[in-house]
This record gives sequence, structure tokens and C-alpha cells, in this order.
Amino acid sequence: MKPTLVFLHYFSGAAESWRYVIELLEPSYQCVALDLPGFGRCPMVASPSIDVYSRWVLKQLESQEIHQAILIGHSMGGKVAMDIAASQAAERIDGR
Repeated sequence: MKPTLVFLHYFSGAAESWRYVIELLEPSYQCVALDLPGFGRCPMVASPSIDVYSRWVLKQLESQEIHQAILIGHSMGGKVAMDIAASQAAERIDGR
């Protein structure tokens, strides 16, 4: 099984912005690019924030049965990826 890479775009971007990177990586990785809420083809959420986007990404991964992945983000997408990583680390430390 190939490792999974999840790509998160920049503010005002879309999943499509990762197309060329994904084309290069797909032979070795399972690649998933997400449109964050309010961008690309994804409807807006009521109260957008990094926390809301992070929880949304985790729900998307769960719905796609992705249990382990490497998150790759640019600009705002990087903030979302770091927030997810920090929350997952905190859960491990706290035993939640």
C-alpha cells in the first residue's frame, strides 16, 4: 500500500492548485487534495476558522477511511496541517 499524502491549499486557492505536484507524486503515493470550505467546489461553513477547517479535514479523512496520512499545506493549508498535527499530538499526550 502506498503512503497517503493529503494536500491543503492556500487562502483563496483550491485543490486544483496541487494538480502538477500530484501528477509527479502519484506513482509513489496515494494523493488526496481537498477543497477547504468556501473554496473550489466546497460550500462555505458558517464560522470559518483554522480550528473549524481542521475538524472538517479530519472528518473528510475519516469519511474516506484514511487513517494515516502525511498532511502537506501551503500558507493557510499549512496552518491547518499544523493545527491538526498539534491536536493529534496533544491527544496522544493527554491520552484522550
